[in-house]
Amino acid sequence: MNRLLSVALLATLATACSKDPGRTEVGFGGAAGSPPLDAAPNQGDPTPHRNLSPAALFEIAQKHLNAGDVEAAIGHLDLAIQQLPGNASLYATRATAHSADGHQARALADIERAVQLAPNEPGLLTNRGQILRRFGREQDARADFDSALGLVPDYYPALFNRGVLHFNHAENQAALADFDAAVAAQPETAGAYYNRSFVYETLGDLDAARADMQAFLERTKSSELAELAKTHLAT
Repeated sequence: MNRLLSVALLATLATACSKDPGRTEVGFGGAAGSPPLDAAPNQGDPTPHRNLSPAALFEIAQKHLNAGDVEAAIGHLDLAIQQLPGNASLYATRATAHSADGHQARALADIERAVQLAPNEPGLLTNRGQILRRFGREQDARADFDSALGLVPDYYPALFNRGVLHFNHAENQAALADFDAAVAAQPETAGAYYNRSFVYETLGDLDAARADMQAFLERTKSSELAELAKTHLAT
């Protein structure tokens, strides 16, 4: 059976930073003054919202991203960045949108800017690593995962993604160590069990592989991956 090791993708590229280096705070959660999306004229057009605060624009952009309207999300993030060009979260989230739209060079430019603004945010470093992998820059990606873990040693996304990178390079013991640490950091999160199962299988420990796949099934919310896991357990 083909290896089903999956790469964790953060829902919004990077953990949202509430501050830029100049200590400018943006309350992105529950932004006041944000009109309901379904009440906005010409929903995908950011023009009617031009005078909203960056926080409100960010909230609307997130709603568009969640609805799969990447173009509208980018339009609202563009307006927010015009008002607040020193905020890392805005660039990081726009990087997510560009990446989802297949524009990896734009995504890399935005995540690079976000890291410049907030160099000690492990989420930004982890997600830059993910984008760098899409350019084949795996050593640079590894350096970003290492840097993220230097800041927060039990940071699950960095452990998970570095484990994937190790596994893809047949560094099985290193992959196992990262997935062990990821499971310890977030024992109720499904993904690391799924990936660690394949590492155990590669190492010949089939009992541990089956146990991890069962643990994944007990935790996953993905019906598609659950079916794959059931099929794998039945073989």
